[in-house]
Order: sequence, then C-alpha cells, then structure tokens
Amino acid sequence: MLSLGEKIRRMRLKRNLTLAQLAGLTKVSTVTVFNIERDIYEPKISTLNDLCRALGAPLSHFMGPGAEGLLVRERDGEISRHQAGRLKSRYMPLLKRIELPVDGELVIDSDSGLHIAMHLVFGRIEAISGKRSIQLSPGDNLYAELFEELRLVAREASLGVMIQYGEESAKV
Repeated sequence: MLSLGEKIRRMRLKRNLTLAQLAGLTKVSTVTVFNIERDIYEPKISTLNDLCRALGAPLSHFMGPGAEGLLVRERDGEISRHQAGRLKSRYMPLLKRIELPVDGELVIDSDSGLHIAMHLVFGRIEAISGKRSIQLSPGDNLYAELFEELRLVAREASLGVMIQYGEESAKV
C-alpha cells in the first residue's frame, strides 16, 4: 500500500510538475511539499485540500490508512492511530458543518463503506468508536472508517467540518 507522500509524489510526476511548480499552485512551500512526499510531515486536511486542487485529484484519492488502519487524530505532527479498517472510497465526498453545544452528541451509525474526515475548528470533542476514544482539540483532524458506531460528544461548544465519503451514499 502506498503512503500518502508517495501518492502525492506519483500524482505530481504524472502531471509533469516539479516540487516548486506544485508549491507555486498552493499555499505550501517547496520544502513542505518535499517533506510531505517523503512522509516526514503529515499535512493538515486544509493543506491536503490545496494539494488536491493543484493536482486535479479528489481528496478520496489520497485519503487512506497507514499501516495501522484508520481512526486517526492528528495534532501538530503527533499522530495517534487505532486499527479500524481499509479505505475504499469511490464517490465524491460530502462536506458538512458540525455544530454541537456543550454535552451535545452526534451519532453516526456504522457502515463499513462510509469514511469520515473531520477538522475541529474550535471547542473540544470526544470521538468514541467501540472501546476506543480520542480527545479532539481545536486544529485536530479525525479520520475514521465506520466499522462501528461513532459518537462525537462535545465537551465544550464546538464547530467542525466533516467530509463524508464512501462506496455508497450514507446519511449522517
């Protein structure tokens, strides 16, 4: 399985772009693109979106599990991974705004063909899937394949952006 960096590098070369040319099409520096391609730096979802637009590829092309699977929290280079499955995205993602009051809860039913990526803009959310739980802070990204029900519980008033994608249309 190819890493995120290798997928980006291959797509860049397929489009006949240099590192500097790709960086020029985005808000990302040449050094950052270099580090992403070598899996030294894990990009935030906003950076990944910029790269997708510049490469003319859907986000789902690059979103995939690492060796340990999906259900990932990303915080300033610190990655926490929990086994959750394999990504098989084939459809364009659905973008949703998630607003939760204090102690508000959003439950997303299990659906092995459904995947989510969420960016927490502000607040604090606990993401619970089965026996696993991850605390999200502002700026964190969450990736999950929904083998089990996913509960998002707001510990503070929270706002996030969720991208939903999968093999079939599904409702959140």
